[in-house]
Amino acid sequence: MHLSRFGVTDYKCLGKIDVPLTPMHVLIGPNDSGKTRFLEARAAFWQAGNVTGAKYGDTADSG
Repeated sequence: MHLSRFGVTDYKCLGKIDVPLTPMHVLIGPNDSGKTRFLEARAAFWQAGNVTGAKYGDTADSG
């Protein structure tokens, strides 16, 4: 499964962000800019089991 976008609102130091995603992406930024918090938010999303394509706007790639 491939998420095409990932959004977060008020997670730790992250305010409101909406990030378009590709199958491969790189997070680049200065120290203390939220890179690790973004990855933690994605991990929390996957661990919660809240993955439903229609609700979260992802495209299902089976394979």
